[in-house]
Amino acid sequence: MIKMKENESRRIYWGDTVLADYLWGSTIQATAQGSVQFQNPLMPSGQVLKTWHSQTNFGATRQIPSLPLLKREQGYELAIEIEANPAHTVMVEIIFKDRFGEIVGRRVTAEGCLSFTYPDQAYAYEVRLLSAGLQEFTFHYFTIQPISSEGAEVLE
Repeated sequence: MIKMKENESRRIYWGDTVLADYLWGSTIQATAQGSVQFQNPLMPSGQVLKTWHSQTNFGATRQIPSLPLLKREQGYELAIEIEANPAHTVMVEIIFKDRFGEIVGRRVTAEGCLSFTYPDQAYAYEVRLLSAGLQEFTFHYFTIQPISSEGAEVLE
């Protein structure tokens, strides 16, 4: 049974460190608090470091979706807890896809918060961490929460 929770955000952690998108030459260390320390001084800019999905093919990947379902045409805010060295060298990208896997929208930021409206034609979405000249960072978690309190829902 799916429960609807109003005005509640859920912390989304790194997950399995083996499932990172970019491992070559990287040192990835998980801490007891659920944080991840990532180091790679030779990381090229624009490289996808980690991807979280709202829809997966369990039969093929043996992974469950790590992102909550969102309501169409609803405004949300993605807030990330991360420390990067140098500062502002990790970017957050959210990609919206239709039911055929075609990209219908995209938002990117190097700041700690990203406001967005879930598109009406979107069927699934992904959140990605991208390199922007980083050397190391410590990732704690991120949250996705509704912006307005009226009719705001995050489905789990």
